[in-house]
Amino acid sequence: MLVLVILNNFAIEYLAWALTSKITRCESSALRLSFCAILSALFTATFPIINIYYGVARFLVVAVSSIILKPGYISLGTWSTNMITYALVSFAFLGATYMFSSSLTSPLAVCGGITVVLACSRYLINKLNKLRIERQTTLLAEIILDYGLLQCTAYYDTGNTLYDKNNHPVVVICGKLAEKLPFDVIGDIAISSVTGIKILPLINLRLKVYYSDHKHKLYDVHAAISNEMRRMHDIILHRDMGE
Repeated sequence: MLVLVILNNFAIEYLAWALTSKITRCESSALRLSFCAILSALFTATFPIINIYYGVARFLVVAVSSIILKPGYISLGTWSTNMITYALVSFAFLGATYMFSSSLTSPLAVCGGITVVLACSRYLINKLNKLRIERQTTLLAEIILDYGLLQCTAYYDTGNTLYDKNNHPVVVICGKLAEKLPFDVIGDIAISSVTGIKILPLINLRLKVYYSDHKHKLYDVHAAISNEMRRMHDIILHRDMGE
């Protein structure tokens, strides 16, 4: 019975300290959050047994946990902010949790469900932010061919640091785009990826990229052909090809 009480309290306290860390931007690891939750859960579960002054003991537990929550040096202001934030979270959030758990299910199940919802929400927000950033860095481009222009989308990627043997920037194009181009392979380039070193063929590319305010730049570059591109863009520009 005591183990179940401790598990219920741990789930509730972990969620409370996780919310506190999120609000105060302490960037606490799961290990730190677990230590804080264990301290609080053990105190709550064993308080009726040890029978000491609740206010003083509770203050000490929260004070120590507020120090553990913040990695590295912690100032008096940060420590106080952690304690106050935790108190507000406990009052506003955990009170509601206990209210619903008394009529629906155990606190462990309630907190588990809330944790899943928060995790899914965070994942969705991160994905939406990533899509927003990608859209902001998506540019219209045209490949200049002998018989006309081929429109495509380009992604300005500051992480693309590829250079050819002459130290010129190299862009990356997807295999589907390469199928539409008449080209001769002029060489190759080695690229490091998660799966190891890959050798990609190089072609010449005459490219016009449109930036904001209808400005554009013309590039004569080498392009590496990749059949493993998973982005929504046709071309990944070099970091030196910014506006």
